[in-house]
Amino acid sequence: MSIQGSLLKAYFTLEDKYYGLMDFFEKIKIPVYEFFVHPIENRRIPSFPVFLIILIIILLAFGLVFRSPVQKFDLTLSISGPSTAQVSVFQGAVSLTKTVSEGSFNVFTVSKGLVLIKVSSAGFAENITDLNVEGDAALTVTLQPLPSPKSNASIPSFSGIQIP
Repeated sequence: MSIQGSLLKAYFTLEDKYYGLMDFFEKIKIPVYEFFVHPIENRRIPSFPVFLIILIIILLAFGLVFRSPVQKFDLTLSISGPSTAQVSVFQGAVSLTKTVSEGSFNVFTVSKGLVLIKVSSAGFAENITDLNVEGDAALTVTLQPLPSPKSNASIPSFSGIQIP
Protein backbone atom coordinates (compact mmCIF):
# COMPACT_ATOMS: atom_id res chain seq x y z
CA MET A 1 0.00 0.00 0.00
CA SER A 2 1.36 3.43 -0.90
CA ILE A 3 1.86 6.28 1.54
CA GLN A 4 -1.05 8.13 -0.05
CA GLY A 5 -3.26 5.07 0.39
CA SER A 6 -2.22 4.74 4.04
CA LEU A 7 -2.97 8.42 4.70
CA LEU A 8 -6.39 8.16 3.05
CA LYS A 9 -7.20 5.03 5.05
CA ALA A 10 -6.20 6.81 8.30
CA TYR A 11 -8.28 9.88 7.33
CA PHE A 12 -11.39 7.84 6.60
CA THR A 13 -10.94 5.84 9.82
CA LEU A 14 -10.82 9.09 11.81
CA GLU A 15 -13.78 10.46 9.86
CA ASP A 16 -15.79 7.33 10.73
CA LYS A 17 -14.97 7.85 14.42
CA TYR A 18 -16.03 11.52 14.07
CA TYR A 19 -19.42 10.53 12.65
CA GLY A 20 -19.72 7.94 15.44
CA LEU A 21 -19.19 10.77 17.93
CA MET A 22 -21.81 12.89 16.16
CA ASP A 23 -24.25 9.96 16.29
CA PHE A 24 -23.53 9.59 20.02
CA PHE A 25 -24.31 13.30 20.56
CA GLU A 26 -27.58 12.90 18.64
CA LYS A 27 -28.44 9.86 20.76
CA ILE A 28 -28.03 11.87 23.98
CA LYS A 29 -30.23 14.64 22.53
CA ILE A 30 -27.53 17.14 21.45
CA PRO A 31 -28.62 18.19 17.92
CA VAL A 32 -25.18 18.40 16.26
CA TYR A 33 -26.43 17.33 12.84
CA GLU A 34 -29.07 20.06 12.76
CA PHE A 35 -26.83 22.90 13.96
CA PHE A 36 -23.33 21.88 12.85
CA VAL A 37 -22.94 19.00 10.39
CA HIS A 38 -25.79 19.66 7.93
CA PRO A 39 -25.35 23.46 7.61
CA ILE A 40 -21.68 22.96 6.71
CA GLU A 41 -22.13 19.96 4.44
CA ASN A 42 -25.08 21.57 2.59
CA ARG A 43 -22.49 24.10 1.34
CA ARG A 44 -20.44 21.17 -0.01
CA ILE A 45 -17.78 21.55 2.71
CA PRO A 46 -16.88 18.40 4.65
CA SER A 47 -17.65 18.94 8.33
CA PHE A 48 -14.84 16.72 9.67
CA PRO A 49 -11.95 19.06 8.68
CA VAL A 50 -13.96 22.05 9.98
CA PHE A 51 -14.43 20.17 13.25
CA LEU A 52 -10.67 19.49 13.44
CA ILE A 53 -9.82 23.16 12.83
CA ILE A 54 -12.28 24.29 15.53
CA LEU A 55 -10.92 21.64 17.92
CA ILE A 56 -7.31 22.79 17.33
CA ILE A 57 -8.28 26.44 17.91
CA ILE A 58 -10.06 25.52 21.16
CA LEU A 59 -7.09 23.45 22.38
CA LEU A 60 -4.64 26.26 21.57
CA ALA A 61 -6.84 28.77 23.40
CA PHE A 62 -6.99 26.51 26.46
CA GLY A 63 -3.24 26.05 26.26
CA LEU A 64 -2.66 29.79 26.26
CA VAL A 65 -5.17 30.52 29.02
CA PHE A 66 -4.30 27.65 31.33
CA ARG A 67 -0.56 27.34 30.76
CA SER A 68 1.49 26.93 33.87
CA PRO A 69 3.05 30.20 34.98
CA VAL A 70 6.81 30.51 35.24
CA GLN A 71 7.84 29.81 38.80
CA LYS A 72 9.58 32.74 40.47
CA PHE A 73 11.85 32.41 43.47
CA ASP A 74 13.57 34.83 45.82
CA LEU A 75 17.36 34.92 45.71
CA THR A 76 18.58 36.68 48.86
CA LEU A 77 22.15 38.00 48.64
CA SER A 78 24.33 39.53 51.29
CA ILE A 79 27.82 40.91 50.79
CA SER A 80 30.77 40.59 53.14
CA GLY A 81 33.92 42.63 52.75
CA PRO A 82 33.47 46.06 51.16
CA SER A 83 31.08 48.69 52.47
CA THR A 84 29.29 48.75 49.10
CA ALA A 85 29.43 46.51 46.06
CA GLN A 86 27.87 46.30 42.62
CA VAL A 87 25.85 43.09 42.24
CA SER A 88 24.67 41.83 38.84
CA VAL A 89 22.42 38.80 38.50
CA PHE A 90 22.16 37.23 35.03
CA GLN A 91 19.64 34.63 33.94
CA GLY A 92 19.16 33.97 30.25
CA ALA A 93 18.65 37.31 28.52
CA VAL A 94 17.61 39.02 31.78
CA SER A 95 20.06 40.89 33.97
CA LEU A 96 19.51 42.87 37.16
CA THR A 97 22.08 45.17 38.77
CA LYS A 98 21.96 46.70 42.24
CA THR A 99 24.34 48.48 44.58
CA VAL A 100 24.48 46.53 47.82
CA SER A 101 25.69 47.62 51.25
CA GLU A 102 27.65 45.31 53.51
CA GLY A 103 25.48 43.53 56.01
CA SER A 104 22.23 44.25 54.16
CA PHE A 105 20.16 41.63 52.41
CA ASN A 106 18.96 42.21 48.87
CA VAL A 107 16.32 40.11 47.21
CA PHE A 108 16.34 39.34 43.51
CA THR A 109 13.41 37.57 41.87
CA VAL A 110 14.62 34.80 39.57
CA SER A 111 13.19 31.81 37.72
CA LYS A 112 14.10 28.18 38.25
CA GLY A 113 17.40 27.35 36.60
CA LEU A 114 20.97 28.56 36.33
CA VAL A 115 21.78 32.07 37.62
CA LEU A 116 25.13 33.86 37.28
CA ILE A 117 26.03 36.31 40.04
CA LYS A 118 28.80 38.88 39.60
CA VAL A 119 29.90 41.01 42.57
CA SER A 120 32.53 43.73 42.31
CA SER A 121 33.83 46.63 44.36
CA ALA A 122 36.82 48.96 44.09
CA GLY A 123 39.85 47.53 45.89
CA PHE A 124 38.40 44.00 46.02
CA ALA A 125 38.75 40.97 43.77
CA GLU A 126 35.67 40.38 41.61
CA ASN A 127 33.57 37.35 42.54
CA ILE A 128 31.62 35.45 39.89
CA THR A 129 29.40 32.61 41.10
CA ASP A 130 26.87 30.43 39.35
CA LEU A 131 23.92 28.98 41.23
CA ASN A 132 21.29 26.46 40.14
CA VAL A 133 18.05 27.79 41.61
CA GLU A 134 15.48 25.13 42.53
CA GLY A 135 13.57 27.23 45.09
CA ASP A 136 14.11 30.24 47.34
CA ALA A 137 17.83 30.58 48.00
CA ALA A 138 20.15 32.66 50.17
CA LEU A 139 23.79 33.35 49.41
CA THR A 140 26.52 35.33 51.14
CA VAL A 141 29.32 36.53 48.88
CA THR A 142 32.63 37.44 50.47
CA LEU A 143 34.91 39.72 48.51
CA GLN A 144 38.63 39.45 49.18
CA PRO A 145 40.69 42.65 49.24
CA LEU A 146 43.24 43.04 46.47
CA PRO A 147 46.84 42.77 47.60
CA SER A 148 48.32 46.14 48.45
CA PRO A 149 50.70 47.55 45.83
CA LYS A 150 54.40 47.10 46.45
CA SER A 151 55.84 49.91 48.50
CA ASN A 152 57.88 52.45 46.65
CA ALA A 153 61.45 51.29 47.03
CA SER A 154 64.03 54.00 47.14
CA ILE A 155 65.25 54.94 43.73
CA PRO A 156 68.99 54.76 43.50
CA SER A 157 70.69 58.08 43.08
CA PHE A 158 72.49 58.53 39.82
CA SER A 159 74.31 61.63 40.93
CA GLY A 160 77.87 61.65 39.87
CA ILE A 161 77.22 59.38 36.90
CA GLN A 162 77.98 60.98 33.61
CA ILE A 163 75.70 60.26 30.77
CA PRO A 164 77.54 60.07 27.46
